[in-house]
Amino acid sequence: MRPAVVTVERVTLPPGRLSLIGPAVPLPAIAGCVEPQRRLAPHAHFAIRGTIPRTVLRQVAAATYHQVWWPPADEQVYALDRPPVWDNNAAAWVDPDTGEPLTTWADALDALNLQADPEPVHVVRFGRQVHAGGVTPGTVHAERSIGYITKYITKSAADCHKAETDRQRDHLERLWQELRITPCSERCANWLLYGIQPKKAHGRLQAGRCKGKVHQRATLGIGGCRILLSRD
Repeated sequence: MRPAVVTVERVTLPPGRLSLIGPAVPLPAIAGCVEPQRRLAPHAHFAIRGTIPRTVLRQVAAATYHQVWWPPADEQVYALDRPPVWDNNAAAWVDPDTGEPLTTWADALDALNLQADPEPVHVVRFGRQVHAGGVTPGTVHAERSIGYITKYITKSAADCHKAETDRQRDHLERLWQELRITPCSERCANWLLYGIQPKKAHGRLQAGRCKGKVHQRATLGIGGCRILLSRD
């Protein structure tokens, strides 16, 4: 899969109290929400209390990245209709034809370390579009900015934008089909499709049916918490 690119907007807010749903609560140092764009790439909005030079925000965004060092998962070895099988005697997942055990997670990581020029399987960076703006309390702009940041909080990721054309629906379907077979963690059952036994493998795994949020059509690949606060 291609490296994920995240687009960010940042808004500075003064000290105060924020009331969205229910009673007012003390405004945290930072709050944000992640949502999909129409092209389904993740997009994030953050409100930061205090004063930070916009140049610094852009420099931090440009220098920030996250690498995931996993075994390669770009070439599928087994199909969903003929996956590896569990061997009770060997206590391992094996090839359905030869009976040979699949590569263990530890051995797959060791093989990665032995490569002359290894590359991470995923790299996540902020996008080039970083918009930063100050907000003065008690203004129409402040209310509009808070509403813009929080407008998708009550919606699931898949409901933020409705697919209205066949092209959009096909794009959504391709993304979901890819997410169904993409490993989401070290213990994801989908590693079996790539000839690797996941970490702490057991006989109850079902390739293509991992219960991780990232595989669900309603999340569009955005796992974890979409609402971010400084205390998190």
